[in-house]
Amino acid sequence: MLVASAFAVASALAVGDGFAITASELVAAFDLRAPRLLVAVGAGMLLAGAGVFLQAATRNPLCGPETLGLAQGAALFSLVALLGGLLPGSLGFQLVAAAGSFAALFCLFAFGVHRTPERLVLYGIALAASLGACGTIVVVEARLQTTQALSWLAGSTHARGMDDAVALLPWLLFLLVAAVSFCSRLDVLALGDDAARSLGLSTATARLGAATCAAIFVAGAVSSIGAIGFVGLLAPHAGRLLAGPKHARLLPVSLALGAILVVVADMVGRSIVAPRELPAGIVTALVGAPVFALLLHRRRT
Repeated sequence: MLVASAFAVASALAVGDGFAITASELVAAFDLRAPRLLVAVGAGMLLAGAGVFLQAATRNPLCGPETLGLAQGAALFSLVALLGGLLPGSLGFQLVAAAGSFAALFCLFAFGVHRTPERLVLYGIALAASLGACGTIVVVEARLQTTQALSWLAGSTHARGMDDAVALLPWLLFLLVAAVSFCSRLDVLALGDDAARSLGLSTATARLGAATCAAIFVAGAVSSIGAIGFVGLLAPHAGRLLAGPKHARLLPVSLALGAILVVVADMVGRSIVAPRELPAGIVTALVGAPVFALLLHRRRT
C-alpha cells in the first residue's frame, strides 16, 4: 500500500496539464503541483474515513458521505459561504461547511434513524438529491461564476495552494485521533445491536459518535475541494478486500486508498482533456456510479 501511494504521488507530480516532466524537472515542478497534491491526499483520507465510520455506524456498506447527503449539505452551505465572500480554507468557510454537514446529519437522524439500513440509504439518496438541487438553485439565482460553482459542486483541487493544504491539518489530526479512539467500538458495532449491548456498549451513543465524526471529516474535505463523490464509498470497500473487516487494519488501508483515489482522479482530470481540466469529482463519479449500482444490485439479490 505504501508503494502504491508513493507511485500515485510521484505520477501526479510528473504527469498532468498535457505534458510529462523528466526527473530533473520534477523538483522545479514540486512547488507548483505539490500543494494541490497534498490537498488531494488530505481530502481523500478524510472522505475515506467518513465512509468507514458511516458504514460501521449504519451496518450498511452502501452508506457514504454522498449517498447519505452529508457531502451535498456541506457543499450547499459552502456555496452560501462563497456568496458571503468567505474564501475556501478560511476558518469561517470551514465552519459554514461543517454546519452544512451537520444539518444534513440532523435531517438524516431526525427522519431516517428508525428505518432499516436499506431504507436509510434510500432516504439518504433522496436527501442528497434535494440538497444537490438546492445547490444548483443557489448557483443559478445568485449568478455565481459558473465555472467556479460547478467545479466546487463536482469537487476539484484546481488552484489550491499551500495555505489550503495547511488548513487541512487540524481536520487530519482529528481524523487520526478519532480513528484510534473509535476502532474497538466500530468493531463491536459491526456485531449487531444485541451483541454490542451484551458487551456493554451503548449502541445509540456509539452510533451517534461515529456519525458525528464522519460529519466532521466530510466538512474538512468539502471545505477544501468541494463535494467530490464516491471516494467515501469505494475506499472502504476496497479496503475490506485488502485488509478484512477489523477496523485496526481497515482504517489505515482505507485512508491510503482514499488518498490514492483522489490523487489519481486529479491526475486523470488534468490529463485527459488537457490543457483544460476535468474536476476530480467527475472522474470519481464516472467510476463510482456504476460500482454503486453493482453493489446495490448485489445487495438486493
